[in-house]
Amino acid sequence: MTQPEIPRALLRELERTARRPEEALRWAATLQAARDAGDLDAAYDAARKVKQAAPRSTSIREVLGLIAFDRGDWHEAAAELLALRRLTGKRRYDPVIAECYRREGRASRALEFLADLPRSSVGRATWVRAQTVKARALADNGRPRVGVSVLESLRIAEPKGPAEEEALALLDELR
Repeated sequence: MTQPEIPRALLRELERTARRPEEALRWAATLQAARDAGDLDAAYDAARKVKQAAPRSTSIREVLGLIAFDRGDWHEAAAELLALRRLTGKRRYDPVIAECYRREGRASRALEFLADLPRSSVGRATWVRAQTVKARALADNGRPRVGVSVLESLRIAEPKGPAEEEALALLDELR
């Protein structure tokens, strides 16, 4: 069996940040093999082991947060992505964090979280995702018409990617 290909950027980051680099690299190979095989549970377990060996690895925080989200573990996904945000200062995953709150039944918390996201701090796709989560949270709070207004303000004529397609589908659903 061949060793799975670990992305070079991750290798360099683990070598630089891990307390126990050999252990981190060994678990990173297991993580990559599990991801390649589509085994979400094994990937999650391996990602947690890499995090233990390299807690300041931003790549592992990102991977662990996204795997937790895919598994439906909203609390852990939000925690890992918030840690990533603290480590990097980047707000790319704010819509995912807000969606975690919403799926936990905390739509008001999702709205509060997104309230301070400046349009200028994220790319178009992230902004559209944030507005889509905001519209869903508004609908969850019994204000679907306000959610429609949020989505209409995006002015999407022809969708340019999955984020815009999702926004238009939700707009149709809420109308």
